[in-house]
Amino acid sequence: MDADDIADPQRFMKQEALLDAQPATGVCGSWVRLVGDGPQMLVRYPRTHEGVAAGMLFRTQVANPSVMMRTALFREQGGFNPDYNQAEDYEFWSRVLFHTRFAILPEALLQYRAHPAQVGRMHAAEQRQRTQEIQEALLRKLGIEPSPEERSLHQSLGWYRWEATREYLARVDAWLRRVRDANAGARIFDARALDDTVGALWFSVCAHATALGLAAWRVWRASPLGALHAPAGEARARFLVNAARRKRR
Repeated sequence: MDADDIADPQRFMKQEALLDAQPATGVCGSWVRLVGDGPQMLVRYPRTHEGVAAGMLFRTQVANPSVMMRTALFREQGGFNPDYNQAEDYEFWSRVLFHTRFAILPEALLQYRAHPAQVGRMHAAEQRQRTQEIQEALLRKLGIEPSPEERSLHQSLGWYRWEATREYLARVDAWLRRVRDANAGARIFDARALDDTVGALWFSVCAHATALGLAAWRVWRASPLGALHAPAGEARARFLVNAARRKRR
């Protein structure tokens, strides 16, 4: 935590109780409420270890300042790797997830203040490079050696740099199917959790592309990925309405 972050008064009690009740769990985080500069919003992370692990393929699934973890685990895994400056937390979690279990409490036990002087804003280029290296290491566990174009595409998914073009949607569709198929063979991540992660990401990317009009909706529905995740009714309705309002291309 930074000095201007605010922890819920019951945060430590709740996290300690979970770790005491689940000896196999080594890392306990929570949801986070963003305050300060930018949008004020609740950031939800996957609740289960399987969901956290699958999501790590695309970006960190743990709010670092929300974590309580076992000291022995931290020491056994060698702590943070200084070679991954600006992304050491993501590297650490992506490494540790194969040696313990994660649990995320589904409530905002931390108010996290965003401001212009944060590492992610001041060293964005270095952070992107380190993040890409971590993502590639996880993809290699699936037996995938991504090309430069695939690396760029994968990173765009994790950084929410989505494009509202048919060509981009086609590339994302093919890439996410490849990731899913690779995991079916390698069995690194829980199949159901990865399906939900990939399906939710596919829905979000397509919903972002409503500039294409109803074509975005049809592309989402046409792909097998569209059946992997059931979006909330409100999100689904908003996607359809926004797409219908746009001029068809």
